[in-house]
Amino acid sequence: MPPMLARRLIEHLTPRRLREDLLSALDDGFERRARTLGADAARAWYWRQLLSLDWVRLRRECPRDEHLKEAWMHSFWQDARFAFRSFARSPSFAIVVVVTLSLGIGANVALMSVARAVLLKPLPYENEEGVVSIWSQWTGFPKTWVSIPEYRMYRETIRSLDEVGLYFSTSANLEDRDDPERIGLAAVTPNIFDVLGVSPSAGRVFSAEEAKLEVSDVILLSHRIWERRYGGDVSLLGSRVEMDGVPRTVIGVLPERFQLPTDFNAEAPTDVYVPLDVPAGFESLPRLGGSHSYYAVGRLANGASVEEARAEFLAANERDTADGIYTPDWRFRTLVIPVSEDVVGDVRPALLVLLGAVGFVLLIACTNVASVVLSRSHERSREVALRSSLGASFGRVFRQLITESVLLAGMGGLTGLVLAYWAIDGLVGLEPGSIPRLTEARVDGGVLLFALGATLATALLFGVMPAIATARSSLRSAVGDPVRAVGSGVFGQRLRGALVALQMALAVVLVAGAGLMIRTFATLVRVDPGFRTENVLTFRLSAPMGSYPDSPSILSLFERVREGLRALPGVEEVGAVRVLPLATSIGDWGTRIEGYEPRPGENPSADWQVASPGYLEAMGIPLIEGRVFTDEDRPDTEPVILVNESMATKYWPGQSAIGKRIMIGGAEDPPWSRIVGVVGNVRHNGITAEIKSKWYRPLSQFHQSSGFTPSAVTFVMRTNGSAELLARSAREVVREVDPKLPVSDVRTLQDVFSRSMGSSRFTMALLVLLSGLALALAVVGVYGVASYLVGQRSREIGLRMALGASPSKMLGLVIRQGLFLAALGTSVGVVAAYSLTQSMDSLLYGVEPRDPITFALVPLVLLAAALAGSVVPAVRASRVDPVRALRAEAL
Repeated sequence: MPPMLARRLIEHLTPRRLREDLLSALDDGFERRARTLGADAARAWYWRQLLSLDWVRLRRECPRDEHLKEAWMHSFWQDARFAFRSFARSPSFAIVVVVTLSLGIGANVALMSVARAVLLKPLPYENEEGVVSIWSQWTGFPKTWVSIPEYRMYRETIRSLDEVGLYFSTSANLEDRDDPERIGLAAVTPNIFDVLGVSPSAGRVFSAEEAKLEVSDVILLSHRIWERRYGGDVSLLGSRVEMDGVPRTVIGVLPERFQLPTDFNAEAPTDVYVPLDVPAGFESLPRLGGSHSYYAVGRLANGASVEEARAEFLAANERDTADGIYTPDWRFRTLVIPVSEDVVGDVRPALLVLLGAVGFVLLIACTNVASVVLSRSHERSREVALRSSLGASFGRVFRQLITESVLLAGMGGLTGLVLAYWAIDGLVGLEPGSIPRLTEARVDGGVLLFALGATLATALLFGVMPAIATARSSLRSAVGDPVRAVGSGVFGQRLRGALVALQMALAVVLVAGAGLMIRTFATLVRVDPGFRTENVLTFRLSAPMGSYPDSPSILSLFERVREGLRALPGVEEVGAVRVLPLATSIGDWGTRIEGYEPRPGENPSADWQVASPGYLEAMGIPLIEGRVFTDEDRPDTEPVILVNESMATKYWPGQSAIGKRIMIGGAEDPPWSRIVGVVGNVRHNGITAEIKSKWYRPLSQFHQSSGFTPSAVTFVMRTNGSAELLARSAREVVREVDPKLPVSDVRTLQDVFSRSMGSSRFTMALLVLLSGLALALAVVGVYGVASYLVGQRSREIGLRMALGASPSKMLGLVIRQGLFLAALGTSVGVVAAYSLTQSMDSLLYGVEPRDPITFALVPLVLLAAALAGSVVPAVRASRVDPVRALRAEAL
């Protein structure tokens, strides 16, 4: 007999009109050589004929049948109609497959939409690959701001940068209408739009002259506030709006998607831009580079790379350190980070882990469906055999079966796309602020292409192997011995078992990842932030410069508001603070400590906080020693200060800090402030951030040290009931004091605390959801295989029970088989998880990637799930009636 594979290849490659004649000639030649030269020589000759034919010329000279396409389409529709009739005969099979695939495809499409928006979608900057963020780094500060002298130096001396822009973010009151609004504001150097490669969508940007203080009354609006507050009115350009009590002229509107790099992670992105005046020219850096309070962005020079810029900055840093500007212990470095990496860098690892997780879910879904399809193949053995006996070739049967797989995958893909639409809304609603650009996630053309590719890949993954196995089933085995038909033999059983074991292995990896994130989140929840979050309402209030130009007027405003809030029913304590912990980052301030001799190169500093009386009590920050601020701490009384435990331990170890004195610079001839109390540590810049030294100065006295009084504070109200219920009353109090003052950032302290863990909660929630889905699919897989085996072995089970086997023994037999597959897959999965969970290291807190508790519990969870999947088939096996089983088999 001619070699089957060679004959199939010739059959496939030969044009239809030549196929029969060519095969006939080759078969005759094979027969002659087999008789004269032997079978091996004949097969070798057959293969040589295959390899020697000029197939390209043959097909060119024999063009495809004009009706081939039409015939193919007719055949496809015929296969499709047959497939749908087949689905109608087995609706439960079709529903299970479509639902399983839709879950896998839908999860992948939803996560791909998020990844595309967050990681892949270009930032709204021209040639964003040339834009870099510039940060400073020194001991204890891994990533912090840039000073104005450093900005000047970078512009003048760093040749790998074409231009550098500077800005800082704050907030302001927009008071041009009856509804004053607190909005995000950024002061930017006029060149920043050239650095970022942005042109306004209407009007123009700032000129260098407009940045001068005496004429800087112009503003730019974000597209968002232009649409929301002014309805996109172009006539607004050139008109004046009142901001912080000062009229400003609107000269332009920025593009719709534009945001400053730091705005992508900000809770309140910038809506108004004002020019920042930084005189040009650079002579030298001051000691320690100056006050680090600004963000910087740069554009690489033509042909320059990020690595070259980093090398040039490193050389400059080492030179400045050698010149004594930065002390060696400070280890000052300038960080140059591509802007796209800077915007999404923190969430990239989490999204990559989640993408891997949904990929695992799709694989589990495919193996699950492949197992189901393989089991169904046995039921269709007779049908396939009959079709073969009627002349259907291997290719024809294979095409029919793969058409069914494609149609099932297509229905699963369409359903999954609908699920993805809903899932995206759920993901955006889950953590709208903690994931940059998450709100831009949507199903667009790129995601639709991904869905199409995932659908086709899914059809191939679950459809090809069962189709090949079914199409190869021989007519004799199918008709003569149905028990030995496709999928029912040892190979088929082992294949199904391997698929189940693979599902369990993949599920182990997902469950292990989810377990690690659950333990991480549980650890984060147990972290003591240093204050009590329950029953506390917070809101932000700013005193506009035009109405409150000096410290007395600002202090008077805040005190009147505090008194009004204290008078509200249910309010136990009220205070105000410069920046709220876990809501706004806090920076340090150079600090002189009386009697303390700094080590060579040491620069004593501490985080600086300004608070009113009542703040510590409202927050529930414990007093360790001494006293807290009172209303008696006035501008005309002795300057006082509080320090936290960390600072007290660092500078006065083994002794009391009470009575010691601290001087903080800023104002001319700043006074010494006497420490009157030591308070508990507070986690300010993040729930896992390092606790640093911190001091608190009274709001009423801070201008003595700095020369100014903070014009914006956050009020903190502790209540004896639900804090949310007082939000309206708080707004009314502010309105009674000054109707033009907007209240912003109204939220409970519990919300602030919860938001600080948003990224971890987002990752944990999705991993738990995906691992639960994987676990459910794995249970279904175990159930399906166990049920199939019970059905196939009903005669054997009946015979065993007729010979005296007890129902409990049959029960144990089926359960052991299910647990064996689960144990096999779990073992492989644990090994894989042991390696793969290393990639989650940056996402974990308080737990190691190879946490022994997690790795001890996960196999137990999987085995319990397998047990659950085996119980029902096992019970069914134990209830088999021997007589009916044997009689049914005989029939």
